[in-house]
Amino acid sequence: MTSLGRLFLKQQLDDSRREERRCDQGYVKIAGGDYELVDWSSSGFQVKGSVEGLDRGLRVPIEFTVTIDDADYFFECSAVIVRVDEAQSRLAAVFVEMDDEDRLAVAQYFEEAETGTLGSG
Repeated sequence: MTSLGRLFLKQQLDDSRREERRCDQGYVKIAGGDYELVDWSSSGFQVKGSVEGLDRGLRVPIEFTVTIDDADYFFECSAVIVRVDEAQSRLAAVFVEMDDEDRLAVAQYFEEAETGTLGSG
C-alpha cells in the first residue's frame, strides 16, 4: 500500500470512529468462528474471541446477529479486518458488500438511535 493509501485509510478509520457506537448484545460468525459482539456502528464492529489466523486487511465472510429489544436481527455480508489486538483477543472490521436492504436497515437503526426516535415507529 502506498503512503497516500495508508493516509487515506487512516483518515477513514478516524472518521468512522466518530460515529455513534452501540453496545447491543450479539455475536458475529467470522470465517466459521463465533465471536462476541463488543460494539458496532453503521460502518463496522468490534468483537472479542480468538483472533488467531485473522490478519489486518483480510476480507472475510460474516454472519452478524444482534439482539435489540429482545428480538434477533441477522444479516450476512463481507467485512475487512482493520484492527487485530491479540493481547486483548479483539478485532475490528468494516462492513463491505452488504445488501442494499440490510445497509438501509442498519443506517435507519443508527439514525433513529441518534435522533432519539428508536422504537417509536
